[in-house]
Amino acid sequence: MGIISRFFKKPAENSSRDIEIDLEKDNNSQPEEVKAYVKGGNIAYHPELINELKHEHRDLVEIFTNLVKTSETKDKQKIRNLLDSFKKNLVSHILKENVQFYVYVKYLLADDPVNGDLAKIMQQEMNDIGKTVLNFIAKSMEDSAVFDSEFQAELNQIGSVLTERIKIEEEKLYVLYMHPDSFK
Repeated sequence: MGIISRFFKKPAENSSRDIEIDLEKDNNSQPEEVKAYVKGGNIAYHPELINELKHEHRDLVEIFTNLVKTSETKDKQKIRNLLDSFKKNLVSHILKENVQFYVYVKYLLADDPVNGDLAKIMQQEMNDIGKTVLNFIAKSMEDSAVFDSEFQAELNQIGSVLTERIKIEEEKLYVLYMHPDSFK
């Protein structure tokens, strides 16, 4: 079973809250894995996804903390290396959230407009934050970039926004991700 087919499965005809079980076995000699899919969503529930996303948050915070400390030294090469590392990790994290978390939650909460709308709003906000951060990084990677007090102020503002966002996601948003049987 390929990597894409692990995440996506053809929808069945019943309600959006029914589950479908896939007993296909990976070719790596591990025990058979039972996967639950939200019908109509083509995406599997992954019990470790929230832990993975939280771990990625910790990695992003660690890189960002190192970036702030390094920015005080004005070492352009080290700052750019950390910016590049932060960018790669952030893009990967946002993609994982969009593909595995938000799409799944959208179908899981199809009959719950309040929480479904919350997830949609949070997804759009995170995409907007991501664009702002990526624009800041692109500007900072230019040869003409200066790592002065204006850079520091923007960096600190981004840090504040990301810290608050991580807190909201982990306390209020990630609780929406649940096994389809739990939602019934």
